[in-house]
Amino acid sequence: MHNPWSSMENDVLVLIKQNGERLEGIKAIVTNKGVRIIRDDIHFEIGDELERLLPNGHIERLVITRVTFNRGLHNIPNTYSLEVREKGRSEPQRQPHTVTYNLNGPNSRVNIHSQDHSKNVVGLDAEDIFSKLEAAILAGVENQERQKEILAAVEAMRESQGKPAFISRYTEFMGVLADHITVVVAFLPVLAQMLPVLPQT
Repeated sequence: MHNPWSSMENDVLVLIKQNGERLEGIKAIVTNKGVRIIRDDIHFEIGDELERLLPNGHIERLVITRVTFNRGLHNIPNTYSLEVREKGRSEPQRQPHTVTYNLNGPNSRVNIHSQDHSKNVVGLDAEDIFSKLEAAILAGVENQERQKEILAAVEAMRESQGKPAFISRYTEFMGVLADHITVVVAFLPVLAQMLPVLPQT
């Protein structure tokens, strides 16, 4: 299966389970907003630790505070998104938050049901999704050149939505995200469900 993020996996981590078991050599994308693991054969749990060797020789130790599994589709691999904190720092209190996406039929719509302080919004269509995706990019990507490049990829997805070409546009979009992947991670399950089902060959 093609891995559109392979060129971005610049970190190698060690997973330390709570029972002391160690798993080394885990390639990952590490940013200041989280960790992305492009594989699905590892069991991550809240409270597990990650170690990363920094260029200065020091070892960074992170504690996993949230685990999200993102199911792939077609040539997009399964991934894990991990929220982490530095070991030794206390985790801030926050309200439980659950988001459920339901897409059905050719005119797919999204129902978002949350348990935090945000309003429940029902019936978002594809245009609403792309508009919110663009807003997240504008807010989360500071470099204007990178911002323009990512927004152009979003526009290409919008224009090909519902067509076989959407698969290629989606893959290109993932390729230009680089270290900004965590800015749009909440939209990935919805975008993946927009991918057309191609006939078996």
